[in-house]
Amino acid sequence: MISSAPDTHLSQTIAKRKLTHADRPLIRVSSTFFWHLSSDHDLSPQLTLVERAKTIDVMPEAEIANSYPPMKVGQQVQK
Repeated sequence: MISSAPDTHLSQTIAKRKLTHADRPLIRVSSTFFWHLSSDHDLSPQLTLVERAKTIDVMPEAEIANSYPPMKVGQQVQK
């Protein structure tokens, strides 16, 4: 039998993070990551991570889709 304790802990951590840092995204990707990609490379959410976010109820499904629109690496670096 698989325990749901890690998912519960993760959900609690996410909820706490949303309260304490409401103005910041739940994840952060280092800018050095983007240095390794060409500026015209397409970025989009990883489907497996989107599905995982849905299962742990991180945010409403519509908000997930709107929060991470596809974009080019160059657009992300400019943000």
